Amino acid sequence: MPKFEGTFGMHEILWSADEVAGGASSAETIAAAEAEVERVERLQEEIVERLRELKLEETGPVLRELATGIERYRDTNKGFVPRAIFKETLQVGGKDSCAEVVVRQVDKNGNVLGYWLKQRGSAELGWEGQFQVVGCSLTDNEGDEESIKTRLAKEVFGVADPTRLEGARRLGQTLHSEAKDGRARACRTEVLSIDVSGSYALSDSGEGWQFFTIDSLDQRVVDHHHNTLAWANDENRVATVDLREVYKPTQHYKVKFRVYAGSHNEGTEKRMTVRAQNEREAALKASTLANLPEYRKGAGRDDFWLFEVDTVVPVDQKAE
Repeated sequence: MPKFEGTFGMHEILWSADEVAGGASSAETIAAAEAEVERVERLQEEIVERLRELKLEETGPVLRELATGIERYRDTNKGFVPRAIFKETLQVGGKDSCAEVVVRQVDKNGNVLGYWLKQRGSAELGWEGQFQVVGCSLTDNEGDEESIKTRLAKEVFGVADPTRLEGARRLGQTLHSEAKDGRARACRTEVLSIDVSGSYALSDSGEGWQFFTIDSLDQRVVDHHHNTLAWANDENRVATVDLREVYKPTQHYKVKFRVYAGSHNEGTEKRMTVRAQNEREAALKASTLANLPEYRKGAGRDDFWLFEVDTVVPVDQKAE
């Protein structure tokens, strides 16, 4: 016999036509279902109250039981977890792996005019109604290029066909935080990009998509995607970037430093130019490069070697 589905609160209840047509009336069946929901909610409240009495380090047995249940569910559901606890599992784990597609509007010469963002539906988990760079959280079963493009093609074009993204190019990998929305503190994201001539290239109707220039991004756009697009818009972007703070486009820095090798106590002054987002990053890059053979000429293999930064200034400023 067919089954009828009813939703009460956060729980889904199923009952069969046999139960409705048999000894129990539909009203009795619904009443029983509501009673079960109330029982589960009381049990949840009791468990939460008991947990609050424990220190975090005392909750190990509870977490192990939950972890075991989650793993069993993943084993039989292609790596997914129940929608009702999706955000909580990310929050507990602290990390997440995602993939996104930056959709660029370009002119006939390939110049980037702006970006197409898709509006999140009212049923989405978080950022409801806001516009986003289209993407998805990846399960532990999705690590190869084809599986990632299959998921992304479904999000962008509504069709799980990886060939739709054959022309996509890789922009790089970002790290951002979604902690404000009760998700992972560190989300590592593989970012691709595609070029289109308009929203009709994305769907038959073009509905749900909104065009933004890099300067028109506002509160309608998911917060961390402001940084994603600033990075994507940077022609000199680095391939791997931490976006948990405000993104600043990279620029050239002149680094003047001294190296001390062996008995040369007075040191030798050297200079180099590196590309970085800030002075600290420039100094770190310079210190790494300073250990390359070309900067260690004249120093023996076992000589004492010391690197000391004198000045770090943007390339458009003069290093004294």
